[in-house]
Amino acid sequence: ALTTKFNDFTRSYVTLQDLVIIQTLGFVISMIVGIALVAFQSTQLAAVLFVYIFILAVQVRVMLKIRTPYRAVRKNIRSSITGDVADMLTNNLVVKTFANEPLEIRSITKKTDAFMKIFRKDIGIVVTDGSTRHLLTTFVQIVAIILALNQLRNGTISVATAVFALSFLQRVAAQM
Repeated sequence: ALTTKFNDFTRSYVTLQDLVIIQTLGFVISMIVGIALVAFQSTQLAAVLFVYIFILAVQVRVMLKIRTPYRAVRKNIRSSITGDVADMLTNNLVVKTFANEPLEIRSITKKTDAFMKIFRKDIGIVVTDGSTRHLLTTFVQIVAIILALNQLRNGTISVATAVFALSFLQRVAAQM
């Protein structure tokens, strides 16, 4: 258990730095610049992109709140299982000589079953989140394509603007 927590702690600094500086900041700046560039040419396409990004951000936030309790329980169970297995392996001779091996196995099995139950719930949430995001993305792409084609036909935007807006939408979808 202590080993797992130490490893998690040492990796957390690098993960946090990577998340904040490299991923989040670059993503936010590119989204702002992309929407601004599209807005100069088509406010309607920019509005669709902005609403899409806003809905995705809300969805990500809500799903993280839903998943957090499951992830915390799963992490604690994993830590407990790791500690128990490490104790069993390092005290192998003592366990074989003095301990009740079936009791040890039942204890690990019980924790493993609890871990699997929580893991399945967490994966179910992830699958639902991904499917919802995929449906939303498909819907927004269809709306953006129709809007871009309509504006192209009316001559209010250029082909370059339409291609940029649609490729920007693809980039947003890939990063979210």
